[in-house]
Amino acid sequence: MARVRLSIATVERRVELEREITFERLPCVGELMRFAAPEIAHRAVGEVIHDENGATLLILADDLPENVCNNSYADLEKDIQDLTRSGWHVVADSNEDD
Repeated sequence: MARVRLSIATVERRVELEREITFERLPCVGELMRFAAPEIAHRAVGEVIHDENGATLLILADDLPENVCNNSYADLEKDIQDLTRSGWHVVADSNEDD
């Protein structure tokens, strides 16, 4: 099992969400992950972090334009609500101007 972190954003706001996911085989950096949730575009694994307690964090890359910027604040809010209903939880929520 690993924590998976993804970012979704508008121009003004960036939100990071996490969810624990069980894998048969832990994905490698650069490997594409596909999700059933339509709010999440397919993402490549950007970073794999193993801590001293044996926990693993996969940080999904957000370098593709469709991953970085939702159309509107309302779209972002809807995506956050849909993702939290499907087991993701918000770990960071900030304005890009901060």
